[in-house]
Amino acid sequence: MGSVARLWLLLLLLLGLALGSQNAAAQSLLSLEAVPVLGAGSPSVDGWGEVYVRLENNGAAPVSGFVELHAREIGRPRPLSRAPFALAAKGRASLLLPSHSLVMRASEAKVVAVDAQNAVLGEAPLPPLRSLDPLLFDLNVPSRLSPLLGAEPMPIKRRRLSYSYGGATLAVTSPQINVSSGELVLPDLAAGYASATLVLASGRTLSNLPPAALDALFSWVLGGGALALVIDRPEDLHSAWLEALAGGRVQARAAAHELSSSAPFAVPIDPPSKSGMAGAPRIAIESARPSAALAATFFGIGGANLRVSPWGESTSYGLGEVHFLAFNPESELGAGDRWLRLKILDLVRHAWERASVVALPHGQTGLDDARATNVRRVLDPNESTRWTVVVSTLLLLLYAALAGPLNFYLAQRAGRPLRALVYLPLWAGIALAVIVLLGVLGKGVTGRARHLTLIEAGAGMARASVTRFRGLYGARSDDLTVRAGRGSVLDVLGEPDEALRDLVVDRDGLRLERLREKPWEVQVVREDGFTSLGAGVSLALAASGELVIKNRTARDLLSVIVKSPGRGFSYLPKIADGESVAVSRGRVLGGSSRLSPVGTHGLSVSAFRSAVEEHAKGAGAAWEALETLTGTDADWWPEDVPVLIAELAGGEGHTRDSGLRLDIDRVLVRVVGYGGVP
Repeated sequence: MGSVARLWLLLLLLLGLALGSQNAAAQSLLSLEAVPVLGAGSPSVDGWGEVYVRLENNGAAPVSGFVELHAREIGRPRPLSRAPFALAAKGRASLLLPSHSLVMRASEAKVVAVDAQNAVLGEAPLPPLRSLDPLLFDLNVPSRLSPLLGAEPMPIKRRRLSYSYGGATLAVTSPQINVSSGELVLPDLAAGYASATLVLASGRTLSNLPPAALDALFSWVLGGGALALVIDRPEDLHSAWLEALAGGRVQARAAAHELSSSAPFAVPIDPPSKSGMAGAPRIAIESARPSAALAATFFGIGGANLRVSPWGESTSYGLGEVHFLAFNPESELGAGDRWLRLKILDLVRHAWERASVVALPHGQTGLDDARATNVRRVLDPNESTRWTVVVSTLLLLLYAALAGPLNFYLAQRAGRPLRALVYLPLWAGIALAVIVLLGVLGKGVTGRARHLTLIEAGAGMARASVTRFRGLYGARSDDLTVRAGRGSVLDVLGEPDEALRDLVVDRDGLRLERLREKPWEVQVVREDGFTSLGAGVSLALAASGELVIKNRTARDLLSVIVKSPGRGFSYLPKIADGESVAVSRGRVLGGSSRLSPVGTHGLSVSAFRSAVEEHAKGAGAAWEALETLTGTDADWWPEDVPVLIAELAGGEGHTRDSGLRLDIDRVLVRVVGYGGVP
């Protein structure tokens, strides 16, 4: 090797060492820590969650860039979400990153900080998540229940497995503490609570929460969550948040006498590891009662929509439940009482099993679910242009007949056989032009969008959870920016590596950037959020005991199907805004809801499809797509409360989505329970 070559090699080695030392120095100056917002080691659904990230700049210069959540899918890293950050010298900051599909699809996950040039500044691994099990999220720090009930075996009806009892291990976690402010680190999105089964809090804690954290928690309950509250201060009885949850003013009163009596509890004999998929574990019924000292501390509240429950007083809030406990599980007396521990386990079991009442639970469903095929088909404009293929095939057959035998026959008959070759390109050109014209008529020359939306609400509630499927159909390969509503989460529906996009979170919420359109193919974005339903839909019993529906949504309800306890399906073609209608005025339909092997009632669209198509064409296919999507996980028609489904006239009133013309905006609504005014 010559001297010049050796010199170049030495320079390259020195340059590599310099760049490597600079990169290492940059990484050492930025410290990162990442943990799931519901606690390290918490069980998780395959849907949405949030990751709490702490950053510290150890250098003397400011640093900025993006924090990204990465996961590895079959050996290929993929970004899930990203958020901007900026740190002053020696500064600290924290942020929440939305995440999804970290359990079933990703083998490992980490948080990476990069600068504007995409150079890595630092990274931190994310603790592994457990598969879905009941989770009690205790807002008391430190939690007295965590060492007592953590890893406690409990009997539950396993979702997607069987209707019999199955073994599970309870997880009890508590929030992180923000070292800068000393405040609890809680989700700022309702979807951040998607993996929680029950949230336990005190009135003191809720009164001190910032508005954003309180709104996220209450929105999660509205969408089907369960909240257990201990009113530990008299002044909290008059707080605005308590009146909102209870539906009016409440007052203190003595606890119900039934609480002091002995109660039966189902207790598993086998440990959870022995039950699994093989069959249900053995169950023993244990009777217990509170100690006299604990019973003397019981307290209660009454009024508004409260009703006596096995745990104190309870009330429905939207699709969820709020339980005002008659005892304080965080007290030293309560923590040592066997009856109280069994009561908490029983409440977690109750919250777990009633979750199936919500058809599309907020933020809980994975985005790569293969059952979404029918939803995509409903939103795909290509499904309505199949006629162009049939017509094009007939035209080609006609062209083959005209340009071939007929053309040569006429030329031969005229005594000029070569004239057929002159007309052949003309016939071919006409056929090509007609087929191209058919393609333009079917596909169009501009992009467009279609929406399929399901709103799920408690009876009489003005605010409801909403799941939007937004089909984006492009005419060329353009990059779209798709924004979510306030408090919503969204991403592309399908396999995570199929679509290139950046999921960015900032002060305005989540948005998809650089979502690449596929020419003449539909991209489906699923958005989970919340929406206003006017003054709601009331399902109330009249003085005669008859169920009465009152529409106060500011829009007409079309193709209304109602099922009340002990009755079949009733059909009402239309309920105008402001109109009250008795269910008995509806047309009784044949058929009934099917009971699945896991104990849930299917939507059973076949029983009412022809009826809903009379006044809302296409509604039957839309309901079938949602039925396929939920499978047996959802209990569409619970036996103890009335349920109404319908289509909202006029949709949501949007005309464009992400710059594309919105040509179909179908909004379906499902109302569950008793509530409102007749």
